[in-house]
Amino acid sequence: MTENVKKIYLVFQSNVVDSSEKLTDLVKDWYILSKIMASSSDSARTIYKVSEDESTEINEDDFNHLLGSSVQEKETQQLFKITHEQFSMEILIRKGRVLETLLVDSPLYHHLENILLDYLEQRMISCGTYAYVRDYEEYLAHNVEDIQERLELKLQYPESIRYMKDDKGNKLVDCSQYSGYDLMFRGLALTSCWKMWFSENYFYVVPKQAFLDVQQVDEVKELAREVIRVTLYNSPLDWREEANLHFQKLFKKQLGFEQIEWTNGVGVLAEPYVDFLQSGDRMQMIQYQNEYLQPVEKTKAKHFTTRIFNYAQNFYVESRRFGYLNSQAYFPFELGMNNDCLAYWILNTDYSLDKGIESFLYYISYYLKAKKMLFQPMRQKTILRFYLPKTSLGTVPMRGLEDALLESGFSVKDSTPGKELIVASNRETLAVEFRDVDHLKKDVLEWRLPGNTPDEHTDNMEEKITKFLEKMGAPKK
Repeated sequence: MTENVKKIYLVFQSNVVDSSEKLTDLVKDWYILSKIMASSSDSARTIYKVSEDESTEINEDDFNHLLGSSVQEKETQQLFKITHEQFSMEILIRKGRVLETLLVDSPLYHHLENILLDYLEQRMISCGTYAYVRDYEEYLAHNVEDIQERLELKLQYPESIRYMKDDKGNKLVDCSQYSGYDLMFRGLALTSCWKMWFSENYFYVVPKQAFLDVQQVDEVKELAREVIRVTLYNSPLDWREEANLHFQKLFKKQLGFEQIEWTNGVGVLAEPYVDFLQSGDRMQMIQYQNEYLQPVEKTKAKHFTTRIFNYAQNFYVESRRFGYLNSQAYFPFELGMNNDCLAYWILNTDYSLDKGIESFLYYISYYLKAKKMLFQPMRQKTILRFYLPKTSLGTVPMRGLEDALLESGFSVKDSTPGKELIVASNRETLAVEFRDVDHLKKDVLEWRLPGNTPDEHTDNMEEKITKFLEKMGAPKK
């Protein structure tokens, strides 16, 4: 960062507001907040109407007039901005919702902290989707993708950076790897930072009880209207402390945010702490924990918390057990007369600088490691299948992947050019296949869950997956 004064960043996103009057009140409250913030100094505020091409300075009468028209014309959007020497704030009005951002110097923030936090909290209880407060440098470090912009901002964290390509082939930073990345999913911000508020909208994706049970945070509290407030550590300015970086990372992992949505085409390339699966109108969430019931990577799990839920139907079932994961936890499907065991991933390596070598190597290593750690050795053939878009399938760097596997200590026993590799590590082998993602729907019809006969039809795969996950925890101790 180029400025010496630390800044705090606040964000609020509303739900669709059900009346023009309430929407108007929201925007007027935002305007009043700017007056309160400006009253602490002699400097004046400046109000702007912002469009794609320019920012036009307006007065309070102009603001009130434009506010009335923007609220009535719900299909249009209006952006207002207020600047001051100690803060800047914006409000976007669009289709009955408001999105607010506030950037404030940390001395002023701490002077008005109680007011600002209460402002966000009351808005969340009234009509909020999500809100958060964080150090602005932390936000930039985890969310600025443009390489040149990061250099200009002099961002020094994190030291290790992964890169990817965008849709136009431009190189940028893969921020999806970072704990504080604002991953957007169905209008929800799946992020991790100093203080966060989550509305009931999140409980359709992650069960409410999982938020309330979250570990290694400073505070988790349920407010009115099922809003949940989470504080990770004591002060937003302390985000660079090693322990706080750990808390930030663990919060996101134990709720499985990284497993819900990807933006880089290949995932975070790290072991999951959570697995999700949708079966019909119900979701299943399996959280992996050690013998002390603390969140851990899947291959280290000794305890399993399974949550089956449908928030819309007020349905929630929870089970907890000690044990070991069996082969079905990693290779959940069988196919063919020989009951070959199958795991699969849908990847898009068009975004990868190396055409997917790093991601292929990671997943191959992960499944071979899992086979070694199984309580009971696997006798059947194991298959790891990658489903890729046609554009990626035709450019799979098989020779480069073989070289990377050899350099990592694996051996490649056999291969079918462009279609299959047989990878071995000590006594464990893994057949690695590459297929067109357009074939996935047809292929699924040939899969079955362990225990079904080879000729059993698999039209109702979702129901069978549900039954499988309920018993996935393997033998109890």
